[in-house]
Amino acid sequence: MMKTRLSAVAASLLFASALAAPASAVTLVQDSGWQYMSFGDVGSQISPSFEFTVVGNATLKITDAFLSGDQFEVFLNGLSKGLTSTPVNDGSSAVDYDIAFSSSSFSHGSYVLTSGNYVLTAAVTLSPYGGGGGGVELISSGAVPEPATWAMMIGGMGVVGGAMRRRRVSTKVSFA
Repeated sequence: MMKTRLSAVAASLLFASALAAPASAVTLVQDSGWQYMSFGDVGSQISPSFEFTVVGNATLKITDAFLSGDQFEVFLNGLSKGLTSTPVNDGSSAVDYDIAFSSSSFSHGSYVLTSGNYVLTAAVTLSPYGGGGGGVELISSGAVPEPATWAMMIGGMGVVGGAMRRRRVSTKVSFA
């Protein structure tokens, strides 16, 4: 009887500690599209947090979605990157993350990142409906042109500029 009570208590404690443990981070894969996140009222954290590795250069995008009006403070590796944009709480709704990201009704942020390992977390700073959902996306950024490419572009602009300067339009001035 005593052994049964101890195992029941141990099981209860194990279950309670599992509930109290923070959720593990979800791996965000570069160029794999939007990933869903959820959040509670002001002061809560987005769930899940995201961990990812950037290869080359990438842009991290985060957006509120579904019902407008929520805003976040974004943290990368524990350092604040500031607030996402200030939303216009006009009762808009959007289930498409790209539409929400491009709308001023929804709060969003975009962060250019270089190669490395990152952990994304965010705290909710505005939540007129007491919680909601949004999306996170990691996309590869275009490569930075090499010096030889810059030299060719500048040289080409110089040639075009020189040709335009040499071209003279003749105008006649007449006095009446």
